[in-house]
Amino acid sequence: AMASYSDDYLREVAAGAEVALASLLAHRPSAAATMGPITHPTTATAAITVTSRSAIPSRPELDISDLPMIDAIVAAGEAQVTTRSVLRPTVDIFLRDHLLHNKPFLPAVVSSEILAEAASLLAPGCMFAGFRGLEFLQGQAFASDEPLAVEATVTRTQRGWECELTGSGVMGGEAKSVLVRGIADFVPAVGEAPRQPVDNPSFRWNTFSYEERGYALVLHGTSLRLVNEIALQRDGGRTKLTARDPRELAGDRRGRRWLMPSALLDGCFVSCGTYTYVMLDGRYGLPRGMENLRIFALPTAGESCRCRFTLREENASGSWYDFHLVDSAGRCVAIAERYQVANLTRRK
Repeated sequence: AMASYSDDYLREVAAGAEVALASLLAHRPSAAATMGPITHPTTATAAITVTSRSAIPSRPELDISDLPMIDAIVAAGEAQVTTRSVLRPTVDIFLRDHLLHNKPFLPAVVSSEILAEAASLLAPGCMFAGFRGLEFLQGQAFASDEPLAVEATVTRTQRGWECELTGSGVMGGEAKSVLVRGIADFVPAVGEAPRQPVDNPSFRWNTFSYEERGYALVLHGTSLRLVNEIALQRDGGRTKLTARDPRELAGDRRGRRWLMPSALLDGCFVSCGTYTYVMLDGRYGLPRGMENLRIFALPTAGESCRCRFTLREENASGSWYDFHLVDSAGRCVAIAERYQVANLTRRK
């Protein structure tokens, strides 16, 4: 059974969200009468034309020199490639800045970046556009400071670029587990991103502070602390984020071609996770996947961004959200449909 917590405790540990009374008033059923319909841009309205397999030219010699998360080619064929990424818990910023139970834990957004970079090897001359059916099946944990390797296998099929990331997972050992699975999409050129500005909340914005050691299930370091302010309401909420250089997560890794707004997406995940905890009876959760993710741009370092997220469904196993992330001009950076937060049992 879910334990009950005091209001003070909730304010202290709910992912740092200072949820003021003004925001919580919007949770009352009577507030629904004053709330307009919530619309998110969708992958359909985004007008993305996914590149077909037949439109991709024969791949040139595979070159990983500009891909930070790909350390080696394990095997390669005309329509399939397997790559290896060596993860260093004492060196890699994205591991030092992302701890689960105080141990390095591979962020879902970096697992996705590995798959995107591997898939790009089979899509020469094209731009990465996102994923379909993205599943975070198991996390990659680190029991010691020793480096671990994960492998990405990408197969180009009629469905798209089918991706799978394998590693030792949470149990460790020699056996390989599937960590992440999804279908990558590519486009011939960057199209115009839809505009869907995120307006101000009906009540005020509230300062957001990431959790510190103590109550925290997941700890975020500086490179992943992008959320500045939050406003929750009955249907979801909004957050303000400040972009950092996407390449910052790569640290000393060679290569400049980071493909996803990874830290910003992690901020969107944190936003949804905060709502899950505060508004859904103190549930802890971790990313489980999403039906569709579309990527349009990488904002510049220091740029002000906003996320609007909406709860679509919730049950005993988890909660599902749609969200869109916009830049300072209100242009979509990313659109996610049915992002799932899987419920976890609170550790006593």
